[in-house]
Parts: sequence; structure tokens; C-alpha cells
Amino acid sequence: MMNHLYVVFVCLSCTLIGCDEFPKDTHHTLQHIQSRGVLRIGAIDQAPWAYREEGVAKGIEIKLAVAFARSLGAEPQVEFLSEADATEYLRQHQIDLMVGGLTNASPRKDELGLTRNYFQTGDEQTYEHVLAVPKGENGFLVRLETFLKQQQDRIQQLWEAESRA
Repeated sequence: MMNHLYVVFVCLSCTLIGCDEFPKDTHHTLQHIQSRGVLRIGAIDQAPWAYREEGVAKGIEIKLAVAFARSLGAEPQVEFLSEADATEYLRQHQIDLMVGGLTNASPRKDELGLTRNYFQTGDEQTYEHVLAVPKGENGFLVRLETFLKQQQDRIQQLWEAESRA
């Protein structure tokens, strides 16, 4: 009996020693955002998801990104980029989040850490919308996906408001 308890104790100890923050960010994106106090957002100009109106960033995903930044205790910093530039900036960790009408069928999906589908559009063809983070930043990705899941009603409201505009 004592041997069994010892084995259980050793196994539990080894398991707990291995317990660290999981999932991990390979480049510590979430920690960098929180220490900087800024979420760097790369936006692809594609209405209604992300666009500029009189120099002001607007759109469904801009509003979501701003709210996400604030939920992290950070200020949003939006920079409009081409999709190719945004992808490269994300790969080099020069931005933290990429928005602007991306779908899970993006030709760059293998280079990016994509969220799960958070919203679907389309009548004849279904488009499953996603956001992108640097590949390997799994803790940050999970935090973003949790946020998006909590925002489902708001996302629908934003879509309806943009559709009427």
C-alpha cells in the first residue's frame, strides 16, 4: 500500500512540476502586449471589416480589436497594410493581430495563427471569418478566441449595423 502511495505521489509531483502556463506563446506576445500597454493591429482595408473614413479606422473587426485591446488593459494601435505586408509584419512580430475580412480559406493560412471561425457570411457561398495572430502564439490565440466567443451577440449586431449603412 505504501509503495502505491509513493508511486502516486511521485507521478503527481512530476506532473505538477511540468505544469506551467499552457498553452504557451513561443515569443511571449501576450506578455509583451501587457508590458507595452499597446496592442499593435495590422488592418487590411476591406469594408465592412476594416476601413478608413476621414482618416479614422472603422469596421466590425476594428471595433472588435479595440475592445479586445482594452480587455487586455492595452491601447489599440491600428496600422493599415496590404495583406502581404500584414502577413510579413505578423511573421516578424511587428504587429500582434491582423484584421480585415480574412477567412479560413486564406492562401496565407499556413503562415498565420488563425482563430477558429467566429462569424459566417454569404448566401450562395459561405465565408468563415477569422482573425490572425503570429503562428505559435497559442496562449494569445486562445485568449482572443475566448474573447470572440464572448462577443457573439455583439458581432451579430455590428454586422447588422454595417449591412444597413
